[in-house]
Amino acid sequence: MSRAKVSAVLLLTALMVMSVLVIGYPPEPPVRMGAWVDEIIVTEVVDEATGITMLEVGDLHIFQGRIAVPELFRKVQEYPYLTYDQHFGGRADIRFNPVGPIFPGTGELNPFSVPRIRQAMNWLVCRTHIAEVIYGGLAIPQYTAIITAFPDQARLASTMAAIRAYYAHNPEKAERIITEEMYKLGAERIDGTWHWEVDGVLKPVEIRLLIMPAPLLRVGHYIAELLEGIGFVTVKMEKTWAEGAPIRVTCPGEGRLHLMTGAWRTGSIHRDQAGTFNFHYTPRGWARPRWAAMTPAPEFDALVERLALRDFECMEERNELMARALWLSLEDNVTMWLVNEAAPVAFRKEIGISSCLAGGMAMSLLWPHTIQFKEDGVPVVGGTVRMAHTIVLPDPWNPLGGSTMIACHTIYRAIGDMGTLIDPFTGLRLPQRIERAEVFVKEGLPVTVTHDDWITLEFLPEIKVPDDAWVAWCAVEQRFITAAERPLEADQEPARVRVVIHYPDDLFDTVKWHDGSPFSIADIVMNMILTFDQGNEESPIFDRGRAGALRTLMRHFRGVRILSEDPLVIESFTTRISLDAETLAGVWTWFPYYRRGPAAWHNLTLGILAETDEQLAFSPAKAGELDVEWMNFVAGPSLLILADQLARALDENIIPYEPTLGQFITVAEATERWENLQTWYEERGHFFIGTGTFYLVGVHPVEKIIHLRRFPYFPDPAEKWAGFAEARVAHAKISGPMIVTSGTEAEFLVEITFEGEPYPVEDVCTVHFLVVDAAGVVAVKGEAVAVRDGLWEVVLTPEKTEMLAIGAASLEIVVAPRVVALSTSASMSFAVLPE
Repeated sequence: MSRAKVSAVLLLTALMVMSVLVIGYPPEPPVRMGAWVDEIIVTEVVDEATGITMLEVGDLHIFQGRIAVPELFRKVQEYPYLTYDQHFGGRADIRFNPVGPIFPGTGELNPFSVPRIRQAMNWLVCRTHIAEVIYGGLAIPQYTAIITAFPDQARLASTMAAIRAYYAHNPEKAERIITEEMYKLGAERIDGTWHWEVDGVLKPVEIRLLIMPAPLLRVGHYIAELLEGIGFVTVKMEKTWAEGAPIRVTCPGEGRLHLMTGAWRTGSIHRDQAGTFNFHYTPRGWARPRWAAMTPAPEFDALVERLALRDFECMEERNELMARALWLSLEDNVTMWLVNEAAPVAFRKEIGISSCLAGGMAMSLLWPHTIQFKEDGVPVVGGTVRMAHTIVLPDPWNPLGGSTMIACHTIYRAIGDMGTLIDPFTGLRLPQRIERAEVFVKEGLPVTVTHDDWITLEFLPEIKVPDDAWVAWCAVEQRFITAAERPLEADQEPARVRVVIHYPDDLFDTVKWHDGSPFSIADIVMNMILTFDQGNEESPIFDRGRAGALRTLMRHFRGVRILSEDPLVIESFTTRISLDAETLAGVWTWFPYYRRGPAAWHNLTLGILAETDEQLAFSPAKAGELDVEWMNFVAGPSLLILADQLARALDENIIPYEPTLGQFITVAEATERWENLQTWYEERGHFFIGTGTFYLVGVHPVEKIIHLRRFPYFPDPAEKWAGFAEARVAHAKISGPMIVTSGTEAEFLVEITFEGEPYPVEDVCTVHFLVVDAAGVVAVKGEAVAVRDGLWEVVLTPEKTEMLAIGAASLEIVVAPRVVALSTSASMSFAVLPE
């Protein structure tokens, strides 16, 4: 064993016998509160096979690496002490660099600056090959930004089918289009290889491809092979996620890469994916250099912003906008979707946990509340869970702009808490720190409610914003601007939604920050301020990467008002709807869980002071602009800078944004907070705190170890979320005639089951069907009819079969259950013969 491995083992052993939280607290409550287990040790295991072996021998309890190798998956299935869950929110993609046609930094050509070349890549790449060969059947082809297992797949089934037919694998067409566009750019093809003049010298056109680890490693080499086959020279940069980070976040104009393989893990089921285009295809999506370089076509840009703002009046209009956006996204194709993963994650059978159907355990909001050891199916109190991920601590942590990696978000969610949590099976919001909510919506808009036990939905002819509501933020005066000061302009739409959030009466008595500080209304107001301040050009912490997000927010935000401070009641106004009232309530709680984790007003202030002094920056892009370190609350040189800012805060008893927060923070409260944080830093060596079920004992970047321990003063009993055990995902199978004569009736049966048992009719929303004929068009579509539990029927009348082109056809069905948001698809081929 190497010296490094020995050191890591010794450190791990030491961590497991460390004392509990020593900061001054009252005795632990007699009832088990917060988490079932005592602590979690997270380590890095890069290799999947090693991770599975460690599970088998008991060195690990959970391996968070996605099992992309079919042989390893079979091993997990066969081993008696292991089990697994599968989640369906993972996606693989190609991300193109859109700058060009010439890189300013190198003078080299970037073919992928041309939208038509990016579009042609859809025909060059065979998604079926990636899904079936590279992923070994643990994925399905994905053509658009819509996750195929979520509700919009059923709503847009005919459009998706038409897109699959139009963009079917056609490498000859792809090469023809790319050749045309390359000649337009002025490139020359010499002996089959594309050339471009750089500094007066004709050189081969090199495509620099950043390739992430397996299975993306194999995907990257497949893409490179295709590009080489049509005349490009490729430079394959194989990197780990950590090694690739500096390249991913560099300015696209530097020309360090032309494209990269990438992956996304969705944190929860998206019941409404109308905002996905705005995120993936416009500069408004993310504060990253690549996004800032995106230049979507005007029609596409305006359309996706409408969808992001939910600027539609009914579901029919929404689905028409969505269909158009799908087609335009494939023409823009700055992000090219490859497959939707059915990724299994393995763990030992003695572990119980609630996993999300979209993101698995890693992205479930309920995993910290439900993780437990079990004996005969009964939870066991206590114990240490050993968990591994393929990447640990790849990037800095800070709540406003830290690491976006999944492994980091998993830990953020253990440390933090939220106003609402997300049902891992349906995607609907559930109350966590809030008591109840009232939602008021303008009459006629397509909003529904499911959980009327904690939320009410009422439709009104008009929604008025009161004059004293806060509608904007003045970064110079550090105060909110009221509706009376800034009335709506003539072209601004009035509010269409009012959300009233009622917090529990004992909120400020029961919720504590991990450093011992009581939760307060100032933490809520700080979140309100930072929603606006970072994107405001007059702010000392202005980040141009947040400016687009602020512009989008101001398009729909119409105000917020604190109706009562104790008990806390907040009302918010917007023009943007959601299809579910529960989602609207979840969006507007204002609970301080930020983009990259939880934060209190006082630990965030240290980062604000450091960025104001241009010593550190929250985002990597801003850090690059200032030539300073990307802020890290848990490790590295940032800690000394933040510690200096803490000493300053203690000395001056700083209250941030004092013109506003001074109304909610007393001098004594500020003193208490700074002293608590000082004690925390002396004992824990970092500044990352939350109000969640676990607190961060410490991180060890060299050894790649994270240590979490149960927070015994969490306000909820451990059994609160015990009911989320198993998702009833439907299985569908079609049977019917293999040959259909045009002009005659054809009947098909759809069997819908869960674990072999019939799926109740009452638990199914709809069963959509469509027929793609030999011409590659959606010729017939409709809804199947229920026969009995577990059995549905599709009848193609003589009039419908007569509409089908002669030749091979395919019947496709999409099952949309009520009890889970995961839609299920199935298909059957048949031949259409002439009458």
